[in-house]
Amino acid sequence: MRHLPDFTVELQPSRYLLIGVSIAHLLAVTAVLIAVIPIWLKASFSLGLGLSLLWFWLGNGPRRHESIVRIAWLDGCWRLETGTGVILTAELVDGYGHPVLIILNFRLEGNRYRSLTLLPDSASPDSLRRLRVLLRIRRGAETTDSAHR
Repeated sequence: MRHLPDFTVELQPSRYLLIGVSIAHLLAVTAVLIAVIPIWLKASFSLGLGLSLLWFWLGNGPRRHESIVRIAWLDGCWRLETGTGVILTAELVDGYGHPVLIILNFRLEGNRYRSLTLLPDSASPDSLRRLRVLLRIRRGAETTDSAHR
């Protein structure tokens, strides 16, 4: 995959993802509140769901700091930049490309993993198209390599 040209994708928070996750959390809280369980259990589950939603918004909302704000394919390797400006070198281990959804799974230094979920409003249409093409080329190259073994 080293023969691909360098490119950079500027990411932004996806309103679709934020709204979808918020609706899912609100539906879950509604289900908990109408369930026939003790009030202390309702309060505990509702608090947990509220904290989960807050955690998601802090990590993926407009004021994100540790979220990935830029991904770049430069000189044959991936570089991920966080909201605080930290550059992480990564290897793309897996990915899924669909016209309305792209999922990228990266292995970072220190054997940590990071996944990115990109919806149509996460980046420019051209950047998302290039990522889908890259995933298709990558999958084709892996299939060809395994056929030759």
